[in-house]
Amino acid sequence: MKDFIRRKGMNLVIGAGDVRVTLRGANIEYSAGENPFTTNNEDDYIQLKKVGLNSGRLHLDYTYFEDDNRPFEYKETGFAFVDNQINRARKHGINIILDMHYAQCGWQVEDTDFWQAGSELQERFIRMWQAIAERYRDEPLVVAYDLINEPKADQNFADYEAVLNKTIEAIRSVDQNHLIWIEVPVHNEEMLPKIEDTNIIYDFHMYRPHSFTHQRIQGPIIEKWPSLLREPGWFDLKDLHVGGEIRSPALKEYPLSDKGREYVENCVLPSIEWARKNDYPLVCGEFGVASTCVDHGGEEWVTDVLRVLENNDVHYYYYSLRWKAPGKDFATFGLFKNALKKLKPGL
Repeated sequence: MKDFIRRKGMNLVIGAGDVRVTLRGANIEYSAGENPFTTNNEDDYIQLKKVGLNSGRLHLDYTYFEDDNRPFEYKETGFAFVDNQINRARKHGINIILDMHYAQCGWQVEDTDFWQAGSELQERFIRMWQAIAERYRDEPLVVAYDLINEPKADQNFADYEAVLNKTIEAIRSVDQNHLIWIEVPVHNEEMLPKIEDTNIIYDFHMYRPHSFTHQRIQGPIIEKWPSLLREPGWFDLKDLHVGGEIRSPALKEYPLSDKGREYVENCVLPSIEWARKNDYPLVCGEFGVASTCVDHGGEEWVTDVLRVLENNDVHYYYYSLRWKAPGKDFATFGLFKNALKKLKPGL
């Protein structure tokens, strides 16, 4: 009988003896211009193993599995891609999370038709996850299904809860084994979806303050993320370039005189306290800084966040191992490795 990592209270455990498991890893994705179907990324798993990590959050795109002009017809090439990742990860003792980073509704639910019950977008999303779960239901190297990345759902929260529960119901019709990974709405960590299933883990992302971690990278217009304006003293509208790109005229330093470790703790601790109160495991699925932060306190920020996560037994995944795109560079894994050595010198 195969053993799967599962929830027991606010812990993750495995086996008849309920051995505790702590997930420590990084996000795995291909950089812009790389072909995920022809690029061998085995070195990603080697890097994770070298620094003492045990897991990778593998980014997926729905187009790996179906085409828009042929909905509900699933492509073997997508499953072959995941199979190859599993084989590479297994060679180096790494488990993986299947993260639907880009779903049929677009990044962060750009197409709001997705929220309409019975819409084709929603049905495609649900049936795709059912097909993925049916394929990997007996694969213990896959720890969890991360259903949708960073949903912008604060204005459609009840709809989001409904989609999650319907998707989980479809998954459970074919797979009773795997942990389900539930993300809070992007930039609204206080909104925790109510889920009927019990074998779940809650996920939040930590990039605050965004005007530091994302400084001078091309980004979406601020109207998409109005909650960023709740970061007093960090985000200045004058930092916005015409067209909505975040272009600070001067690079920001971490920490500022009145903020730093205490600020980071205040950002993260509410999620930790909720998990303890409600007896659920918690994971920080993404935290990291852009390369523009490297010489401006980036390593200190990473160290402060990592310290809070480690001290409170929060599972975590650094962002990113090596991801780059034009105008965006989050390949700052070296900062994470340095921070890990500071906090865990024996690794």
